[in-house]
Parts: sequence; structure tokens; C-alpha cells
Amino acid sequence: RGAAPMQMAIIDGKKVTGVTTMYMDEGLDTGDIILKKEMLLNDEITAGELHDEMMVHGSELLKETIELIAKGEAPREKQNDEETCYAPIMKKTLGDIKWNKPAKEIHNLIRGGNPCPIAYTQYEGQTMKIWKTKVLNETSDKTPGTILKVDKDGIKVSTKDKIVLIEEIQMPGKKRVQVSEYIKGNSIENNIILS
Repeated sequence: RGAAPMQMAIIDGKKVTGVTTMYMDEGLDTGDIILKKEMLLNDEITAGELHDEMMVHGSELLKETIELIAKGEAPREKQNDEETCYAPIMKKTLGDIKWNKPAKEIHNLIRGGNPCPIAYTQYEGQTMKIWKTKVLNETSDKTPGTILKVDKDGIKVSTKDKIVLIEEIQMPGKKRVQVSEYIKGNSIENNIILS
């Protein structure tokens, strides 16, 4: 329930989400369920990609729902309020990356914030927006947020546990680009601590 259920499903690391048609009532998304369709979430899908998939599934479910209503055959299933949660509006501040968290949480935040509001960090006083990452099966004892290595594969950054590889960024006044393209004409230094 709420304003940003697709994004929060990804940020919270859920494995399953879905679309639902429901009857309207006085509460926020609290009406009886008519139909629902579950969708599995992989570890790489972004909120934008999920939106596009759900748009297709949602339109199919809506068509089926309208047909059932027209026939007078639409079912009613009470929602279990104890199993629900609330997904608040996505505020820009939600995208502020805390590098002392586990790598998986950081990766999920970046996926859930793509394409809006976009996760970000501070590099030498500049806001670096981060569009795409990967969790590596590597660890580091450096302070979380430390840039460990920069090359054509991306920017390796330490976290609470594993290393995050930043693959796509956007610097102030610049376009969104692969790190491999950005470093052809710009430098990103090792051992800087992102904040």
C-alpha cells in the first residue's frame, strides 16, 4: 500500500511483488481484492524496468477484471491487514547512500531509486548520482565508502561487508555514463572516502 510500492519492494529486497485490482473503499488501498498476479523479482531489476513489466501485467489484469465486473462475476477477497505494509513517497533524501550498510542493501537502494529519485553519494564535494551497481564476492577491511580501485569495469567501493562495483554514474552537469567512458576524460581517485 502507499505511494511507491514498486520501488520499496526492490529497496526492501523482496523476491516477489505483483499487481492487484481492488474495490475502492475509504482507506488507502484497503479495498477487497478482485484479482492479483504475482511477479518474481531478480537481483538486478530496477524500479523503471519493473514499472514497465507491471504495466503490461496490470493492463491484462485490468481487462480481465472489467470483463468479470461486466458479467457480475467479480470475486471479493478481504485483505489481511496484518500482512500489509506502507510504502511512503520517494523523497530525494532516501537516495543518500550510507556506505556502512551491507552491500546488498546499498545495491537494492540504487536499483529501487532508478530512475527516480536516483541514489547518490558525495565525491570530493560533488554529488555523484549512481545508476547501476553490482555486488562483488569480495571484501575489504578499509573504511566503508573507500574507493578501492577504478578501472574500465567500474569503481570498487568498500561497504560493511562485501564490495560494491559502481558501473554507471552521473556527475553534476554531465550525462549519465558508464564509468569506463567517464574515466577516459576525467579522473576518480583511489582511497577517497565517499560520503
